[in-house]
Amino acid sequence: MGCDGMATERVVQAYKLDRSGIGRLFGELEASIMEALWTLGEGTVASVSALLDAPQQYTTIQTVMNRLVEKGMLERCGRTGGAVVYRAVRSRDALIERVSRDLVASLLADFGNAGVAGMVDAVEQAGPEQLDALEAQIKARRRAAR
Repeated sequence: MGCDGMATERVVQAYKLDRSGIGRLFGELEASIMEALWTLGEGTVASVSALLDAPQQYTTIQTVMNRLVEKGMLERCGRTGGAVVYRAVRSRDALIERVSRDLVASLLADFGNAGVAGMVDAVEQAGPEQLDALEAQIKARRRAAR
C-alpha cells in the first residue's frame, strides 16, 4: 500500500516535563493513537478505536488522527473497504531519537556549556550504564569523524 507522501519534517513542538513517556510529546489521546498505530503498523479509525476500546469516541479519534496527519506524525496510506488507512511517519524509536536530538540541540544553543554539564549530570544520575553508553557514543562519533 503506497502512502500519499504527506509526511513532513515537522517534529513535536512541545515537551511536557510534568508527564512521562510518549505523553511528554503528545496529548493523552494523541499518545494513545500513536501507540496504537505503532502496535498495528497501520490501521483505520475503526481499528484504532477498537484497539483503544473506545468505539464511542470514533469521531473524536478520527479528528485527532487527521490532526496528527497535519502535524506530520501520521500519513494516509490508501483505503481499505472505503476507510482511510493511516500509519506513523516514524517508528517510535525514530521519533524519540529525533525529538531527543532536537531537544538537546536547543538546550545547547540556549545554554551552551551549562547545557552540556546538565546533560552529563542527568546521564550520570540515570546510572553508570547510561554514562558508559554516552561515552561509547562519543568515542564512536570521534572515530567516525577521523
